[in-house]
Amino acid sequence: YPFGASVWLLAAASCIIDVKRGDAPPPTLLDAVIYISYFPVMLVGPIVKYRDSLELFRAPEMSLEKLARGAEYFMLGFVKIFAVTLPLFDILRSSFENIEMGFGLLAIVEFTVIINIGVYSAFSGYSDMASGVSLIWGIELPKNFVRPFTSASPFESVRAFMRTLYDYLRDYLFL
Repeated sequence: YPFGASVWLLAAASCIIDVKRGDAPPPTLLDAVIYISYFPVMLVGPIVKYRDSLELFRAPEMSLEKLARGAEYFMLGFVKIFAVTLPLFDILRSSFENIEMGFGLLAIVEFTVIINIGVYSAFSGYSDMASGVSLIWGIELPKNFVRPFTSASPFESVRAFMRTLYDYLRDYLFL
């Protein structure tokens, strides 16, 4: 719920800011509702700016190629959630239930690794599922989570981890 609410608030702010800046025309009530409540994005992103959504939602182009890629993205996200994230968090939970004092450092290392991989696979999995459903409908959302673990610096890693959120913050807060 908190992630969905935050994406909803970012979408509403994007709509207001883009119209105020003159980057996009004022939406009709139906356009605003479709943009703000588009449920695949509400899961956990990617964050789509209002001005960019005008083209995405106006004329979706459905094709067998997009259907196949969408199904592939959806299944990839499904695997990330159910084959990676949930088992990792089960391992973490069981290891902390049975922790002994001698293994405290090992538990901290395990916690760090599992949380990093688990959080990435959870966010990335839900984002892939949202992109997959949208692509099946002919709507190509921007790619989130662009290889964050291959980045050269922590700053690049954060930027790659949440690319659309980074772009949103850069465009609306910093520029």
